[in-house]
Amino acid sequence: MNRSVSTVLFMMVITIVFIAMLAFLNGVMQSRIQTNLQIQESKSILYAFGILPEGVDESTLSGTVTTSDLPWNETTLLKTIHSELSPIAIPITAEAKNWLSGSMLTPGDTLTVYVRNAQKEPVQAFGFYLRGKGLWGTIQAFIAVNPDFTRAIGIDFTDQVETPGLGARIAEQEFKHYFRNLDIDSVCRSSESDLKMVRKKSDPNTMKVTSELQAVTGATQTCNGVMNMLRTDLKFYFNLIQANPHLFATKN
Repeated sequence: MNRSVSTVLFMMVITIVFIAMLAFLNGVMQSRIQTNLQIQESKSILYAFGILPEGVDESTLSGTVTTSDLPWNETTLLKTIHSELSPIAIPITAEAKNWLSGSMLTPGDTLTVYVRNAQKEPVQAFGFYLRGKGLWGTIQAFIAVNPDFTRAIGIDFTDQVETPGLGARIAEQEFKHYFRNLDIDSVCRSSESDLKMVRKKSDPNTMKVTSELQAVTGATQTCNGVMNMLRTDLKFYFNLIQANPHLFATKN
């Protein structure tokens, strides 16, 4: 065998070895990536429901804190979400699709709604995903509301590509804490919602209930996108859940 052939074979073996190593590492990394995504999603869902790590007082959190900063133990986090919440798939009928007018939600045959304590007692809260359009792309959020859809419990923005330091601040505590106890009654039950963004709120809605949120300065289009998805998607889920009460009946 001449030297050039030996060199080619050697290079082929090296290439195969490196490809095998990369494939192995990719498999390992994909598994870790999926786990990290599950952890972040679980943090967002629990935050929206007002469930925080033991020892964390929300009133002491910095305005720039995001859910990624919350000090959950991974095992405790996953145990908590499975013990506190139940995902329920709701069928999307032809009638339900008519309620999607103006919404960016794109359900298939079903949509998942999370229910707090569905297996133990009457429903304490509902939670579900919202989708809207920001300045640069799609905004996705997870919101939790009380059983009669009159108050929001909380929200977290799970996917957004808004401008850092401006629109991206919707993911920060300073913006999100105004959703705690926000009045959403008119959004769900009226043709004309009184929900609005204001330049400055003196008190959070946990102290004085209103249908007002404090806007992010300099991020008008992002804030408009948030408002639009609240108006369209909250009403859609209200109608959807009202049409399927049997799925949320208390189980003995």
